[in-house]
Amino acid sequence: MVLDRAGAVYVDPGRVRRADHSGDWFRVAGPLTLPRSPQGRPVIVQAGASGTFLSVAARTAEIVFAVAPTLERAQDFRAHFRAAVSSAGRDPDSAKVLPGIMPIVADTDSEARALEQELRSLVHPVAGLTFMSASMNYDLATHPVDGPVPDVRSELRGSKGRFEYVIGHALERGITLGELAVEYAASLSFPMLVGSPTTVADEMERWYSAGGGDGFVIMPAFAPGSVDDFTSLVVPELQARGLFRREYSGKTLRDHLALERPAVATL
Repeated sequence: MVLDRAGAVYVDPGRVRRADHSGDWFRVAGPLTLPRSPQGRPVIVQAGASGTFLSVAARTAEIVFAVAPTLERAQDFRAHFRAAVSSAGRDPDSAKVLPGIMPIVADTDSEARALEQELRSLVHPVAGLTFMSASMNYDLATHPVDGPVPDVRSELRGSKGRFEYVIGHALERGITLGELAVEYAASLSFPMLVGSPTTVADEMERWYSAGGGDGFVIMPAFAPGSVDDFTSLVVPELQARGLFRREYSGKTLRDHLALERPAVATL
């Protein structure tokens, strides 16, 4: 884009090219009659944990939204993903891993634990099973709520990576299907960071310093109160430790995520 108003030249026609894409799913000649995004292209965010997902994400993702119930699983996932990105011929730092966390914050640890228990008490097992069934693409209504968790890992057609772990972990502990439903609906298998602002910030710092992620996706336990509690109580604590910005240094999402702007392709 030249943007020469005096010379009446908007673009250099010698640097405009057609997409000329012809694939299995669509065909397009182009070119697109819009200027390039300020980010170069939208940030590519992917989520999942299966082997198929990892292969695709290693080639294309810039942000990976990860489900890691423990720090050890988060460390393992991030290490394997960075290795896969490198094997795909990309710089591992060009893709960020952001595990989801569910903070439950109050002024004191005891108040936060009481709030967590109140939230868990509001979960009905059938509601949890309905939510799980939709995500797994498997009807759990065919199994008794007060019976053992069925090992249906080979029959999963939905969120396979997450539920292979969820079901396997439940089988190891010998809990009932109803207990698993309440447990899953309360946390969605994300780690619950429960406590005062200092306690929650300590745990976030521990995960980050130990290589559990390049940042976090905050999963509110309830809205809008859970979001308000985190921003008003935990964010100032993170800022005081130098772990969270006090103001934006860029103008785009790509800037804020410290991702490089893709170069313009040469003709």
